[in-house]
Amino acid sequence: MSSALRGRARRRLGLLTAVLVGAAPGLNAQALAVQGLAAHSTHPLVGNLLGGEVVFRVPLAAEVVTLQAGVARLGGTSSQFTSTCHGFIFQDHCEPEPVAGDAHLTNGSLALGVRLAGGPRAELRVLGGLRLSQVHVAWRGLSTGRDYAGDRTWWGVDIGLEGTLAPWRRLPIGLQVSGGISRLQPFQTYFVADGYTPLVASSTLATVRVGFVWHTAR
Repeated sequence: MSSALRGRARRRLGLLTAVLVGAAPGLNAQALAVQGLAAHSTHPLVGNLLGGEVVFRVPLAAEVVTLQAGVARLGGTSSQFTSTCHGFIFQDHCEPEPVAGDAHLTNGSLALGVRLAGGPRAELRVLGGLRLSQVHVAWRGLSTGRDYAGDRTWWGVDIGLEGTLAPWRRLPIGLQVSGGISRLQPFQTYFVADGYTPLVASSTLATVRVGFVWHTAR
């Protein structure tokens, strides 16, 4: 990816992140959650990821429907035994070798939550929304030292479930567990001079989140 295209993609994600973070406090946020994430992508260059997320939640309809805005950062490493020749370099000219790689995702998300069940101290919500991700992958052949990298902006839809438990009556802090699936695809495709265009395939991202939620208004 050229530096101009990479910069354009990062500006898009930065703008979304600024809007999400800046708008949420002005909407009288009901809750702020800090969560750890474990995720798996079906894309072979991404794989397993760990990270963290901050989520703002505001009520829209008597707390039955909420708006949630989140920002997350994930990363992971992986290894393969494959060829490091790509683009216009024919793979027949390269022997397979051990390859080490790492992937990083920066996500911005916006979702609606609908309460399915619960009361003052526990609730279950179904979530649905949109996600924008900036993805970076880098690989290095351990035998030849040949390396390659790629960047891409993905977007897609999320669906999931979220459970919250507030066991302490006098404290505005609760426990939160959620899981979801995101179907992601490239924001746009373009020609690359060396013929190597990674991360152009659609993929599925499955995520499990565990963390704490602080209720700023009860």
